[in-house]
Amino acid sequence: RDAGWNGNHGLGWYGYIENVIDKKFAEVNVDGPVLYGYRGGALGSNHQGTKNIALRWTENGTVGIGTNDPQDKLQIDNGGILLTNTPTTLWNSWKVGFQTPRGTAWVTELDHPDGYYYGFGQTNGGWYWMYNKSDNSDGDFAMKLSKCGQLEVGDVTVVMKDWCDYVFEPEYKLLSFEELEQYISTQKHLPGIPTETDVLQNGVKVGEMSALLLKKIEELTLYLIQLKKEIEEMKKEIKSLKN
Repeated sequence: RDAGWNGNHGLGWYGYIENVIDKKFAEVNVDGPVLYGYRGGALGSNHQGTKNIALRWTENGTVGIGTNDPQDKLQIDNGGILLTNTPTTLWNSWKVGFQTPRGTAWVTELDHPDGYYYGFGQTNGGWYWMYNKSDNSDGDFAMKLSKCGQLEVGDVTVVMKDWCDYVFEPEYKLLSFEELEQYISTQKHLPGIPTETDVLQNGVKVGEMSALLLKKIEELTLYLIQLKKEIEEMKKEIKSLKN
């Protein structure tokens, strides 16, 4: 029987037994106790006059831990979730799972029996992420980060804000051979390329370095075109002298 005030708040058993009782809560056969309130409710403690709310739920069906105004189905503020299990050598003895549009994603090592799966786990060699399909029509994709800091992936796409084809614009000033030789002689590296000290201290940004290397290739192409023109002129002069 409900114990509450005017039917808007209460605690009671709700369920359905055919031809005996039809007492569903929100049209659901709970078959157990239900605690409810007009605008939701809370679970808390009152220790020596100090009151704390451990869990709060609202009339919209949202639940909050650490917050009194949850904005989603479950919102946790000022804390986290700790999952533990008895230590074992079997990786699939512990996992965090959730449903995705293509299957179940979880923290584990073993394949999902339903076919599609996303995995994130750790082996003796390091961490890995993978996606697979049981019929193998899409092939396998894996990304692995070894404990030595090596990253292994199938492909990498770097999003760039600009590119270096401005080298081929008429107004681009290409260094003369003499200027280039003088720069290399004094600086010991190509213009616009980080020094060895910079790279060893700060590393290399993949996208930025790819653009710089392509820029140098484009400049080399212009130098080759320039040399070819000079060679053709020399051939003409030599031919003229022979005649």
